[in-house]
Amino acid sequence: MLIAFRKTESEWIKNLEEFNSNVFLNPAWINSVSNDTLEPLYLDFTNSEGETEAKISGIRESNHSLGKNQLFFYAGFAQKRESSTSPRELLDALYKYASDHYIDRVIMSSYDYPSFLANPGHSAYWTTSRFEYKIMLREHSEEDLHHQLKRHLKKAAKVNTTFHEATNPDLVPRLMELLSNVKNERLKKSRTNYNPFYLKHMSRKSLEKLINRGIAKIFTIQTGEVIHSIEMTLEYNNQAYMLLKATDNFGYKKGLSTLLNIKVIDEYKKKGFTSYNLGGRPQEKDGDGLALYKTRLGAKVYVTYGATTNFIQYPQKALNPLLNIGRTLPDNKLTHFLKKMI
Repeated sequence: MLIAFRKTESEWIKNLEEFNSNVFLNPAWINSVSNDTLEPLYLDFTNSEGETEAKISGIRESNHSLGKNQLFFYAGFAQKRESSTSPRELLDALYKYASDHYIDRVIMSSYDYPSFLANPGHSAYWTTSRFEYKIMLREHSEEDLHHQLKRHLKKAAKVNTTFHEATNPDLVPRLMELLSNVKNERLKKSRTNYNPFYLKHMSRKSLEKLINRGIAKIFTIQTGEVIHSIEMTLEYNNQAYMLLKATDNFGYKKGLSTLLNIKVIDEYKKKGFTSYNLGGRPQEKDGDGLALYKTRLGAKVYVTYGATTNFIQYPQKALNPLLNIGRTLPDNKLTHFLKKMI
């Protein structure tokens, strides 16, 4: 039997290298999204012999519209290497912790997280899934690039550009400006509302915190002093995750967005990184083009799994039949909106 114990950040991170963790469990990420109503939470899962079998970190939300206290995790459990602990044992310990501490609901996403929770085996949880697109850098070669992207690179070669790497929060305003441009162009083409801050609670302030904590890098393609394409990545344990990317209209026309991707891939290969995760895709159909682009760069598609509970405490628990009905409805804009409300 496992028991979940809350730890301070310094206690929790002390032996983190013994566990299969990822950047979205890193306290630097958790602290970047925290504020007065979003409290960092660090849990150890300990067996009857006092040994820690797994860890998890996330946010305790105290401002949710339907639940005063929800636990939100960006990724699943960091298991101790060689541990045989099952998903059910960990989920059970987490559920008991939530119930004992008057938590209304548990939501666990799956950013850069493997398939450990594909079959949770616990009646209180429902599995959720996403697609992510990852390049395994030691296996990747120029042959993996689609011929259309090679044409983009030929166009880019005709422009006098420079590639830069930085850890300067002063670049965040330009990133925000180009993200706004991407949003406007997307609205023109598909009339689909697009939120570049796709991760829950992520904000401009989060980006500055990530840079200052040393886990984020910014890469740019420029002509002179003008940044045409910009990307922010997160780095952890020789693995990179593309957090945000944006390009101006000139950059798209001249193939500079593709050039930036290739330059970043080459840079991480030089540094000995093992993987470069290009992130996921929007659930709506207009995410198909983005998914296709990522595979044309040589990324492989991976299914990542999370888990979520219904409401645990009353009076919110009375809404559980609605949650169950919602899970049977087809994916569309209306159901996505309703699910976000809950």
